[in-house]
Amino acid sequence: MKLRSLLILLVFSFTVSLAQPPSFDKKEFRYLFEQGNLMILEQFYDTALKTFLKLHQWDTAHANVAYKIGFLYLQSATNKAKSIPYLEQANRHLTKKYVEFEASERNAPEIAMYYLAVAYHLDYKFDEAIALFEKYKTRISAKNTDVIADINHRIEWCKNGKVLTNAPINFIITNMGDSVNSPYPDYSPVITADESMILFTSRRPGVGGMDNRTIDDQFYEDIWVCYRKPDGTWTEAQSIGPTINTFDHEATIGLSADGQQLFIYKDDKGDGNIYVSELNGNVFSVPEKLGTEPGDITDVNTIAWEPSACVSADGSTLYFVSDRKGGFGGRDLYKCVKLPNGRWSKALNLGPSVNSPYDEDAPFIHPDGKTLFFSSKGHKSMGGFDIFFSTKTDSGWTVPENMGYPMNTTDDDIFYVMSTDGRRAYFASYREDGKGEKDIYMATIPIPVSEPVALMLFYVKNGNGDPLDPSTVMHLISLETGETKDFRPVIGTGKTTVTLPPGKPYTLTIEVNGNNVYSEDLKTPYDDFTDIQKETYVRTIVLGELIASDTTKTVQPVDSVPLVKKDPDVIVKKDPDVKKDPD
Repeated sequence: MKLRSLLILLVFSFTVSLAQPPSFDKKEFRYLFEQGNLMILEQFYDTALKTFLKLHQWDTAHANVAYKIGFLYLQSATNKAKSIPYLEQANRHLTKKYVEFEASERNAPEIAMYYLAVAYHLDYKFDEAIALFEKYKTRISAKNTDVIADINHRIEWCKNGKVLTNAPINFIITNMGDSVNSPYPDYSPVITADESMILFTSRRPGVGGMDNRTIDDQFYEDIWVCYRKPDGTWTEAQSIGPTINTFDHEATIGLSADGQQLFIYKDDKGDGNIYVSELNGNVFSVPEKLGTEPGDITDVNTIAWEPSACVSADGSTLYFVSDRKGGFGGRDLYKCVKLPNGRWSKALNLGPSVNSPYDEDAPFIHPDGKTLFFSSKGHKSMGGFDIFFSTKTDSGWTVPENMGYPMNTTDDDIFYVMSTDGRRAYFASYREDGKGEKDIYMATIPIPVSEPVALMLFYVKNGNGDPLDPSTVMHLISLETGETKDFRPVIGTGKTTVTLPPGKPYTLTIEVNGNNVYSEDLKTPYDDFTDIQKETYVRTIVLGELIASDTTKTVQPVDSVPLVKKDPDVIVKKDPDVKKDPD
C-alpha cells in the first residue's frame, strides 16, 4: 500500500507540474526527462506521454524525446498511428551508442527502427514495414535468435495482411450502441442461442463506484448484462449483481446456449482461473472454481494461467485455454468432456492442427457442435490475434481458416461469438466509431461457415400454476442414432432453449423427480434462426392439461422478443403417466 500511494502521489505531482510548466530551462528539462523515464518503467504510460509531449514542445529537434513519444503512442489503445511521425523523426537520428536515461542524449536508439516498422504494419503500410524489419535485422547479432524470430513472424503478418486486405469480405459491422457500450472499455461478449441476452465485461464504474480503481487508475472489471427488447434494440446495461461482481476483477468468458451457466475469469492474485455460476431463477449464483468439488478429477485449473473457456450447446464438452507446460506454444486450446457421473474429465490438448507455436485464446464452439472459433497470433494472422475457425471431423480438426478482413485487423481481434444460424457475430474491437477504448460490435456474415442448426424454444409450465420442480429435465432422443440430448428449463419461466440438427426426428420426453410425465414424437424444423427480428419455432407445453395448438401461437417471455411458432398443427398431448402435482 505504501508503494501504491507513493506512485499515485508521484503521478499526481507530475501531472500538476505539467499543467503549470515553468519556462524552459535545461535543469527543468532534465528533471522531467528523468521522471518521464521513471513513469515508463512503472508503466504509467499516459502520464509519461504527457511529460514527453511537453518536452517535445520545448525542444522539437530532440530525436530521443520523439522516440519516447512514438514508443508511448504504440502502447495506447486507440492512438497507435500517432506514433509514426515521431518515430520517423527518431529514425533520422539513430546511434549505436545510445544512453537511455540521459537527457543530454539527443539521438534515438536503433530499436526505433523496429518500433517504426511495427507502427507501419499497424497502419497497413505493409511494404514499408517489411523493408524496415529487414533493415533492422541487419543491425542485430545473429545470436539474438528470439528477436530474429519475432521479426520474421511480424514480416509474415505483413505478408498475410497484403493477401487478406486485397480480398476483403463484405461484412456489415455495426456498433452495438449506447445501451451496450460506454466511454470505458467494453469487451468479451457472450450470448444465448436465441440472442435474447448478452453479457459482457466492462471497466466502467461498477462495484465501489468512482473510488474503486486499480493502480493504473482504471476501474476494475465487472460483468454487465443487456436484454433484447421487442423492437430489436437493447435494454440499458445493468450490473449482473453482487453475487458475481466484487471489488476485484470478474470477466465474462463463456455462456451456455440456454444462458443457465456463465463461465467467469477471476484473477486470483495472478493465478487466473475459470469459475462457473448457475442461473437460479433470475439470479446467478456465487461463482465456484471449476474442479474443486469433492470427487472432481479434472485439471481445468492449474497453477498456470487459464483465461478463457466455453461449453458446447449440449453441455458435453468444455473448451478452454491454458499456458501450462507441455503445449505447442504459449497459450493452447484444451478440452474436457462430461463423464457419466456429471463431472469433467482430465484435460486434452486439441493438438497441432489447432494450436500453433504462438498464442491461442477465446474459444467459442458453435451450437452445431463442430465449428470452433478462436483467436490466434499464429496460423495466417495479419497481426496480433486474428479470429479463425476450424471444423471437427472424424479425422480431427481441419486447418484453421482466417475469418478475413475487415473482421480481422492488424491489431488484436479477440472475444468472438456467433449466432445459431452463423449469420451474426458479436465481438470487441477498437474502431473509429467507438464510444470508448474498446466497443462491442455486431457483424453480419455474408456466407456462414458453420452448419445450419434448428433453434427451438419450449416453455414448460404446470397446468395448476405451480412453479416447475427444479428436477424437471427434457430429453430429446434421436430416432436415427438413439443419442439423447438433455435440456433443463429455466426455473421461473420454464424456458428451454434447444439447438439440434434441422429436419430430424426425435422423441421428446419430460421427467420430474425421475418420473416420465410427458412424451411425444416430433421433427426439428428445417428453418434455422435466420433473422433475430422474425419468428422462430416456439412451443408451450402445459404439464397435466390437454391444450389446443391455437393457445400457444404467441408467447411473451419476459427476457426475449415475442415469438410465434411455425407449426400450428402441433397438438400438445397429455401423457397417461402425468401427475397433477409434480411433488
